Amino acid sequence: VMYRGRVLEACAAKDLFRSQHPYTQGLLACIPRLDDEVGRLNPIPGLPPDPRQIGRGCAFAARCALRAGRAICVEERPELESSSGGCLAACHFSAELTAEEAARPVAVIERLPKAPDAGEDRASKAPLLSVRGLEKRFPIRSGAFGQHKRELRAVDGIEFDILPGETLGLVGESGCGKSTTAKLLMRLERPTAGSIEFDGHEIGALRGRELRLARRGMGMVFQDPKASLDPRLTVGDNIAEPMRIAGRSREERRARVAELLDQVGLASHHLHRLPDEMSGGQRQRVAIARALALKPRLIIMDEPVSALDVSVQAQVLNLLADLKSELGLSYLFVSHDLSVVRHVSDRVAVMYLGKIVETAPSTEIFSAPRHPYTRALLDAVPAPSVQGAVVRSPLQGDPPSPIDPPSGCRFRTRCPFATEHCAEAEPASDSRGAGADSLVACHYPLESSGGPVPLMLSRSLP
Repeated sequence: VMYRGRVLEACAAKDLFRSQHPYTQGLLACIPRLDDEVGRLNPIPGLPPDPRQIGRGCAFAARCALRAGRAICVEERPELESSSGGCLAACHFSAELTAEEAARPVAVIERLPKAPDAGEDRASKAPLLSVRGLEKRFPIRSGAFGQHKRELRAVDGIEFDILPGETLGLVGESGCGKSTTAKLLMRLERPTAGSIEFDGHEIGALRGRELRLARRGMGMVFQDPKASLDPRLTVGDNIAEPMRIAGRSREERRARVAELLDQVGLASHHLHRLPDEMSGGQRQRVAIARALALKPRLIIMDEPVSALDVSVQAQVLNLLADLKSELGLSYLFVSHDLSVVRHVSDRVAVMYLGKIVETAPSTEIFSAPRHPYTRALLDAVPAPSVQGAVVRSPLQGDPPSPIDPPSGCRFRTRCPFATEHCAEAEPASDSRGAGADSLVACHYPLESSGGPVPLMLSRSLP
């Protein structure tokens, strides 16, 4: 385990989770896990020091919870020495960690706020965003003169709602249509068919000025903050750009930018920096501030933390939870990381080959999934533990081509429960005996009352 050019801990992988170095423990505490209670993450405080300014003491001293002003940490560099956890640790006080602390990272002590409507009757609530029959097909021409035309069905008839103050997680394998769905909602792509109703108004067919006005109620955070920010503009100008386009005065823009910097945890001295002069986490905070510039009610996020290291990821996830609680925001959170999705979402929609195959409250999706594909995704998540790593049998086969999807159920070519009926008829999406808030598109859904049904076989690593 390295920090600012120095090895702070070295051990067998199976012993890492008994770590007795505060930096390694801090990294482990930052990671959302499927086997944890959902709560506020504990990011490592502060920022890594400039490598040119590291003194002769411990490189981690300025951010360490154990140091507590002890002079030895600043004056004397710790060497790698054997610790009781079976590792080599470079820490003057690693022996002070208790057995419980060594076996488990810092405990979560604060629960995250949930949507006010979670667990209540959704039918009686007016959705902020309502999507019905949404499709996006891209034409593909082939042949000598491009006369042979086929279609790539990126999004094929999906439906979902997002209530005010709710976070919907959208998950699935790469290429299933998640990012295209996000672009359709922001009208960065024009739908082929279907309706997108935002705040009671249909926006799917809007153009020009009407579309620009409708977009002000939504913001978007992209996966790569470096690519999504204009490198020629300062941080302040990047954040102010939506307000400039909307015709806000210079005084309004200046006051709003100062307010946003404070909301996302940046200081006033960041205002005149260029994006390339900031860290990845800081750039993503700038991107979030820009998405909030026009005070939207819905934020669409496409893999917003996948490019960040675990400590910065924890800071951004906590920030998103704080902004949601403070401003009453709704989120569409697109991600392939199921642990992160479980941490932030009130509800989850599972997407496969352009279609949503299961939608349910987050607690139900992760405790008792009903679609075999959802079960397979969960079984593929590595489960770190002090007993050693466990490798999961991956979902067999590759997703079929969206240009020529299978008949009937699109998952049948990879499903261990598929029958001839699955090839003949496409399954409808309904509750299948579960609660009204849970929908599954499967002819033979897994039982929800009996808990998770093992689908894939697990084996220990040799």
